[in-house]
Amino acid sequence: MIGGAEIYKLAMEDERARNVLLTSIEGEFDCDRFFPVDVRDEEKTGWMRRGYEELCAFVGEEVPVGVREENGVRFWFELYQKL
Repeated sequence: MIGGAEIYKLAMEDERARNVLLTSIEGEFDCDRFFPVDVRDEEKTGWMRRGYEELCAFVGEEVPVGVREENGVRFWFELYQKL
């Protein structure tokens, strides 16, 4: 799903939402929209970060390990599942 903050928020609240494939980006950027749920706070949100093997199984291919960099922007991929 691709959308703005309100679209993400509605999707995260939907009981059918079970997985979040998140691209985390390192750095400060001039922007005014943010992902509406901090999935890293498991106790508060009910979303748990899964391991590398589960990430690869979910996307159906081997995912690059660790932090990557393109055009000076560092990022990595994470999988979260609803508890």
